[in-house]
Amino acid sequence: RLQHTSATNYTLTVNGAVDVTGAIFSSGGTGVLSLTAANVTSSGIVEAGVMIVSGALVNSGIMEIGTGIVDGNVTNTSAGDLSAKQFSFQGGAQAATFQGVTAFGDLTVAASSTVASTVTSSFTLTGATMTVSGTGAQTLGGANPVRIARLIVNKSAGTTTLSGDLQTVTALTLTRGVVTTGNYTLSLDARCGTGVTRGAGGWVDGN
Repeated sequence: RLQHTSATNYTLTVNGAVDVTGAIFSSGGTGVLSLTAANVTSSGIVEAGVMIVSGALVNSGIMEIGTGIVDGNVTNTSAGDLSAKQFSFQGGAQAATFQGVTAFGDLTVAASSTVASTVTSSFTLTGATMTVSGTGAQTLGGANPVRIARLIVNKSAGTTTLSGDLQTVTALTLTRGVVTTGNYTLSLDARCGTGVTRGAGGWVDGN
């Protein structure tokens, strides 16, 4: 068990693989947990203001973070409970598997990152904004339909392709870039109403 109780923010940097079976947390969740050159496996409890993982993240415990930044694959197992106010995929070709309870605030797929997701359990993004930017090819979707509050697509180059049905609840903003649906559907919840904004270079190719 590693605990931080001071009112002062802290940064903990670990170089190497990390296996959490106990607890790592800070009072109020304000600290920075930087796990560099590492794959992280957790079956315990992790709480942090910012968590940076340069390798893969596998969670089967309880993980509550303010901002999560991950370069590798992300797996929340059926036993896992993963929540973050902001979560960002920062690597190249990444895979996201969400089997347990997963709740994100804002979800960002960074430039040149491709995320292929599999959703088999509770996945909550109905209060979140998903932002897709950059110039690389990016993939959104999962084995089950995904619902998010707002989708923003702002890509100067590269493609955005659905790998599953995706629904926006409150807003769809197509600033730049094409969303290709293929065999899937990008739909709007009835509450979305007129919450669709499209720039000159943004549109949906497909359904």
